Amino acid sequence: MKFRKDFNDGTSKNLMENVKKSISRDVITLGKVLSYARKTRDYKLSYLLMSKVKKKSAKKLDGNVDQKPRETFENIEKYTKKMKTHRNPLDMDNSFIWRDWTKG
Repeated sequence: MKFRKDFNDGTSKNLMENVKKSISRDVITLGKVLSYARKTRDYKLSYLLMSKVKKKSAKKLDGNVDQKPRETFENIEKYTKKMKTHRNPLDMDNSFIWRDWTKG
């Protein structure tokens, strides 16, 4: 929505300029990038898991890749929730690590 309000002037010949303005460092700051880093990693892992499952099912089904799982919103969210159990402990609650680190 922000792109349409702030950067899009409705002219197709200015599209590249508008996109460049919308993804500049002034708009997408380092703080925004870091705040979405975990979510991005989770979705990347979900797509990786889905591709591996798809390859396995394709081998079982004699190379027919059109079988399940498909990249639907529900499947992506399902695999994202499944991957949340395999997070890096440093990304979660790292206070216990720092507490032991400083003691020792």
